Formats: sequence, C-alpha cells, structure tokens
Amino acid sequence: MKITLKTLKGQQLPLEVQPEMTVAALKALIAETHGQDASTQKLIAYGKVMEDETKTVADYKIVENGFIVMMVAKAKPVRAAAAEDAKQEEVAQPGVTLPA
Repeated sequence: MKITLKTLKGQQLPLEVQPEMTVAALKALIAETHGQDASTQKLIAYGKVMEDETKTVADYKIVENGFIVMMVAKAKPVRAAAAEDAKQEEVAQPGVTLPA
C-alpha cells in the first residue's frame, strides 16, 4: 500500500509498504530509499512514537494513502574522555607503556 512519509522540513516522500512490515523493517526501507540512517529516525503515527521491535504498520492502523511523520535525532557527541582514550590507544605501540 502507498503511504506518505512527512518530515519536519516539509518534505513529503512516497513509500510502498506492507501492513505486516515491522517498524524496524520500515526504518530500513526509509534508510534504503531516502538515505536517512535508521538509527536516527523517530517515526510517529497518529501522535504515537512507533516502536521498533515487534509492532507492525497494521498495529498502528496506518491505511492506504495515510501518512507517518519522521523526526531525525541528532548524532550524540563523543565524550572528550572517550576521544582522548581512543587517541592514546592509537599512539601506543606494543611493548611500550604510556604514563597514566
């Protein structure tokens, strides 16, 4: 069935989905067809956030020519301490101990 994916930037993107498709599969389809990473997508249908695990498109009562809204979460920044740890690991050589 055909539905519309609406973004907060005002875009309306067509999608072809099946009622038995899980939300995780729907996010993967959006990533494949429209390039938005599935891990950053938050999908909303009729005011409810769509859960990924076992719920399907039909569970949210989305009908032919209906729509869902996609919000995009920003990537979480890397903590400074974690970045410094990674940098020290790159510099370390086998058999050489870095001061703590």
